[in-house]
Amino acid sequence: MQAKFLPHVATLLYDPIHSNRHLTRNGLFTMGFREVDVPVTVAELRRALELGDFDLALLDVTEDETEICALVHDMRHGRLGRNPFMVVVMTTWNQRGDLVRRVIDCGADDLLVRPLSIGQLKSRIALQVEARKNFVVTSNYIGPDRRRDQSRKSGDEALIKVPNSLQSKARDGVLSGPSASEITEVRASIDRKRIEQAAFHVAITCKLITELAQSGSLDAALQQEVGQLMQTIADLRPRLVAPGFELVAMFSEGLAKAGDDLKSALARQDSAAAQQPLALLGELATGIRVALDPAKNEGAFVSEVGDTVARIQARRAVQPGEGGVEGKRSAGG
Repeated sequence: MQAKFLPHVATLLYDPIHSNRHLTRNGLFTMGFREVDVPVTVAELRRALELGDFDLALLDVTEDETEICALVHDMRHGRLGRNPFMVVVMTTWNQRGDLVRRVIDCGADDLLVRPLSIGQLKSRIALQVEARKNFVVTSNYIGPDRRRDQSRKSGDEALIKVPNSLQSKARDGVLSGPSASEITEVRASIDRKRIEQAAFHVAITCKLITELAQSGSLDAALQQEVGQLMQTIADLRPRLVAPGFELVAMFSEGLAKAGDDLKSALARQDSAAAQQPLALLGELATGIRVALDPAKNEGAFVSEVGDTVARIQARRAVQPGEGGVEGKRSAGG
């Protein structure tokens, strides 16, 4: 990170406390940043993210954690702004575990606890310039891969190097951010990976539900799995019919019908009748995965699903009562 290039870095600074905002802005100026946009309300911040073209966002979440994290989550998922890959560093005066988890889950790059020195802020920004983590994509998470335990990573998850305009400008002196075509290309890779992950989760959850239903269990554990399955199907279907995914669009209606048949069977407390739509959902998920990547044949995918289910069951045996498909929030590590 070279001071002579920092005036070109477009920075977004949000802190509702005037004195803190003033100190941070002065610190940025001391480092060499000059292009600093300073919204003072959440509404102004949303508008800045929607219309602006920033390389770095410094956002304090002490007072507005829910709203700020929701904005970053929407940005990462391509629902807000032009560039979902800008570097996001959050700050807080609060070290609550639930706040830290919320920041991680929304896809922020880093979280700094106040009070902090200008030197600390500079070193953490420099880290994002020189060694920003690659992104991991799961069915509901897009953001830096923070996991220390790499054994928790499923074989279907891949790291993606995303555009880093902060690095391009602050280190290399490039004057412009990533092109629209570059962002579009990476977003297409992420959309593909999210479809793959959602299909993977459908297959896993169907296998878990099948075993619960075969045992005659229609308890809360099964209902939780079914709820997660329906949510994954609801998220997956519109992605299948999006432009560029014509190969898998034909699976959308089949998923909907099989899901409805499963809900109907379980509503009647008919475990036997649930087996057919469960099997069909598993086949559809396998078909989606193989259609997207023919190099990964059906047998390899089914084997990977079985291995993942075995790990989940082993983990639950140690931690009874823990529900949900492994990896839902695994990227936060």
